[in-house]
Amino acid sequence: MNSNLKATILLLLTTVFWGGNFVIGKVVVQTIPPFIMAFFRWGIALVFLGALVYKEGLPSKLLIKKYWLEIGIMALSGISAFNTLVYFAVKYTTSVNAALVNALSPMVILILSTIVIKEKLGWFQGFGGLLSFLGVLTVISRGDLSVLLHWDFNLGDLLMIIAVILWGIYSILMKKVTAEISSIQVTSISAFIGWIALIPFALYEYIQVKPLHFNLVNISGLLYIGIFASFLAFLWWNKGVIQLGAGKAAVFLNLIPFFAALLSYLFLKDQLVHTQIIGGILIISGVMLANSNQWMKHFKQIERQ
Repeated sequence: MNSNLKATILLLLTTVFWGGNFVIGKVVVQTIPPFIMAFFRWGIALVFLGALVYKEGLPSKLLIKKYWLEIGIMALSGISAFNTLVYFAVKYTTSVNAALVNALSPMVILILSTIVIKEKLGWFQGFGGLLSFLGVLTVISRGDLSVLLHWDFNLGDLLMIIAVILWGIYSILMKKVTAEISSIQVTSISAFIGWIALIPFALYEYIQVKPLHFNLVNISGLLYIGIFASFLAFLWWNKGVIQLGAGKAAVFLNLIPFFAALLSYLFLKDQLVHTQIIGGILIISGVMLANSNQWMKHFKQIERQ
């Protein structure tokens, strides 16, 4: 199988798994609090990541010392905070809304790339960012201007915006660190540090809500988000980024709202409202426009072949 085609399939499966994370997360968070959920999620993922690192080995102490700050920030932003905020968010908003706001991720990554690693931001990228921003405002305001004027946003939508910014920070640092350390090693080390950082918060939640009630539904949900939405999704996402490049891979994130909406409709019987559809179209159109240069380069490469 062609390596680009394989990477494309892996990225498609990754977006299915991450779309399911919003839906499954909304179900499981009803019985297991967010910090404890995130703790179990990465505890499960680390079992599998640990096996890969054991086979591959750890990076040299020199490299760990060189990138300790970046890896630490990745652990706190992309592992501890991002995942927990997603589970807090779906307590207060629909899984579809959360996934739609999450569709801003490619745009945020693009903006942070411009600020942090000085990548050039063109007119298409700037206009695409504005279009995506209008889409998010449409989703979180539910099409009501008074919501914007009185700052009466849904708490879950606001938490998702913060989560998206944190994911952008994680992604930019991942791009920097994997120049010298393998993606498996970086993911595993940052996941382990992030998992340790979750312990005091998970313990606090346990004291507040104990005893926890486990059943087939929430245990199955934890296994899903630990194995599919964490271990496999992060592993395959990194492989896709390495093979296709960050810009082309980021476009696939636009499929997350589609899969989240489809799975939410199938399993939660959620209905789509017109503001979600309009906002989703604006967000995805904006991100596609922002990545138009990537698509043009891709089509030119096809023409040359």
